Amino acid sequence: MPAIRGMSPLACEANWRRLHGMYSPKILKALAAVDTACWDLAGKIAGLPLYRMLGGARDRVLSYASIPVFADIPAYYDYVAEMQSLGFRAIKLHCWCDAERDMPMVRAVAERFAESGLRFMLDVEQFYSRSEALAVARELEQLGFVWFEAPLPDTDLDGYAELRRQVGIPILPAGATINDLGVLRHAAAMGCWSSLRVDAEYIGGITPLRKAMVLGEAHGMNVEVLAWGHSLVQAANLHVILAYGNCDYFEHSVPYDDFEHCMHDVIRTGPDGYVHAPEGPGLGLGVDWQAVEAGARTLVVGVANRGGVISHDWIDILEKALRLGMDLAAGLHGRLADVPSLAAVAEQHGRRLFDVRHPTRGFQVGNGERRAGKRLLTVGTDCSVGKMYASLAIEKEMRARGMKVDFRATGQTGILIAGNGISVDAVVADFISGAIEWLAPANDPDHWDVIEGQGSLFHASFAGVSMGLLHGAQPDALVLCHEPTRTHMRGLPDYPLPGLKDCLEANLEAARLTNPEVSAVGVAVNTSQMPDGGSGALLRRIEDELGLPAVDPFKSGAAPIVDRLA
Repeated sequence: MPAIRGMSPLACEANWRRLHGMYSPKILKALAAVDTACWDLAGKIAGLPLYRMLGGARDRVLSYASIPVFADIPAYYDYVAEMQSLGFRAIKLHCWCDAERDMPMVRAVAERFAESGLRFMLDVEQFYSRSEALAVARELEQLGFVWFEAPLPDTDLDGYAELRRQVGIPILPAGATINDLGVLRHAAAMGCWSSLRVDAEYIGGITPLRKAMVLGEAHGMNVEVLAWGHSLVQAANLHVILAYGNCDYFEHSVPYDDFEHCMHDVIRTGPDGYVHAPEGPGLGLGVDWQAVEAGARTLVVGVANRGGVISHDWIDILEKALRLGMDLAAGLHGRLADVPSLAAVAEQHGRRLFDVRHPTRGFQVGNGERRAGKRLLTVGTDCSVGKMYASLAIEKEMRARGMKVDFRATGQTGILIAGNGISVDAVVADFISGAIEWLAPANDPDHWDVIEGQGSLFHASFAGVSMGLLHGAQPDALVLCHEPTRTHMRGLPDYPLPGLKDCLEANLEAARLTNPEVSAVGVAVNTSQMPDGGSGALLRRIEDELGLPAVDPFKSGAAPIVDRLA
């Protein structure tokens, strides 16, 4: 980090202030990583676990299992019982975020475990309307739930204040949306929430999290820290929780293994229902480099910076990985193989460099000849709206039904997931359609290729790639992908988003060049950034407008779309 090079890592506050003041918009997760590393080093130098350095109010705290979403009520029964067997005394339920569907599950789980001694919380991810939130809050209060989390968008401060006036159950925000101490102070003064809720990773590190804890205490409030994530994120939050006295629970991410990769030490809830303090210096956790010997064989460069370049700041760790016997993989425009030191170390240690964005073979120009098999292509109103996720969700649903199907990756992340594919934006323009004809060749009449879309016909920067995909895919079916909160094309503030109907018709018209019988079968909507809980109403409006099923595949899967293909 050039901005703090030469500064003392022990000057955590000074380093944080310098970095926080330099960048706009604030990249808080990156700032959190630097700040947490400074505090970890400070603890190691002092030879003390971080929670003791910060005040050491206690050395353990009750935890709750923050469980995933399941397909049906029996699956919730089984998982809650499993968590109880591990020692958990409290469980936070995540649900489908549809009040009519959620509450039968909530009632059933509460009734099933009524005599177990378990306590429950409910998190609905900011998706309810005010009326839904009020009705559910009243019922949760009758069921004795510990709290009701994220019933409304965190930004709806008036709605939260009104909800709290009408119910007795503690009401908490999501904790990942508002990360400004001034706004948190204002919300506390308004009485919006029963407890504040923040997280070291989202707020920018341990330094501002400590201030949030004091802010809550000054308002007579708990700060129920959002500690969901990888073991290192959990540790940063846990040490702050233990340093102060105004947090009742530690949020424990489960299943454990999903959050503990490449760790030498981990955090686990004990049979007494408590998480105990790591007693090693600093965070008290170490990365397990022996994981390399246990099976980790490739270090993946999982970022896509502006220009797709390999940063000089990464070279040391990349070389270290090679020396430890790991291959390297990256999906950037810049090639690992073009960095002389990486190429030399890789050759010296017999390791491989995978530049997955760059094709390893040549392609013919497209010919547009009709070919057997069926193909579905995801297209978008903009770039980065969820075309890859929608494609994977559709493929998963089709495979679950026993249909013949393959996911065809056209971008570097999709290639890393699927293990093969073509990063189409690295193909010479004349050969894009031919490359897709090669990627999704003739197949059995009842076999589907689900082809990951790229860009948008309406994006001035990337429309060429989108057009090549439409012609080469020769799609039988199109799924339109959309992010409803955007006001302009990504990176192009002077270009508004197209209307859904106009965008869909433009894609259909372009696709008819190589398949005149192409049809639209659905709309995949990424509602993760919606400012209110009206996603259900939005999906219904889209269905009415286009006459097609509209789903958020992350929240509810892609079954209605696949119904049109079966």
